[in-house]
Amino acid sequence: MFGGPDKAHHSFTDLQKAINFSMTSLLTTGGIRGSKKSIDRYYPRSFNLGIKRAVFLKIGGFPLTKMHPGEDMVFGIELIKRGYKTQYIHDAFVYHKRRTSFKQFFHQIRKFGKVRYYITRMYPDTFKVTYLLPIGFAVFCILAIVTSTFGWSIPIYILMAYAFAIWISASIENRSLTTGLISVVTSFIQFWAYAIGISTSSIRHLVSGKDEYDILGTKLFSD
Repeated sequence: MFGGPDKAHHSFTDLQKAINFSMTSLLTTGGIRGSKKSIDRYYPRSFNLGIKRAVFLKIGGFPLTKMHPGEDMVFGIELIKRGYKTQYIHDAFVYHKRRTSFKQFFHQIRKFGKVRYYITRMYPDTFKVTYLLPIGFAVFCILAIVTSTFGWSIPIYILMAYAFAIWISASIENRSLTTGLISVVTSFIQFWAYAIGISTSSIRHLVSGKDEYDILGTKLFSD
């Protein structure tokens, strides 16, 4: 199975370009979706994926659940666990047109956070500490606001410096100060939405035993 990165086309709106930056930049996600150097084990995503038909049928296709998004991640994990190889092709990019509003983007990323918890429960060996960074970011934001009320402004200055770095980087990449500014907003939305998603799903499951997607302990594939 093979795949590649996603990019923003010049015809995309400023918001779509900003979302693309937030989801692919080294400053926000570590470049895991668009950097060849950052990849240790590659899991192709369904927006840019190629696979031999025989392998797809042998595995049984995508998981037999109502989980979405995340079904392509589970599919990739299962493929690798069964001994198949994946290949990242840096130049095999696609122009990935994303959400068209801040609200839609927030809900999408919140779902990413939710399914990440369940994927980690099903495949503990795929867990990475970086998955918890959005929670750390959200907590830092809260502490920055609280401490600033007591006259300690260093955390706020750190957040401002980080926002400035995003603005400059996104502005240069997209050749637009406006896109750069929107990228700051989408990046903060991305962190908060993911943090909320992974936190709420884990709390609900650990406290009440509720499995929102009904996938834990169930048969995921037809074979």
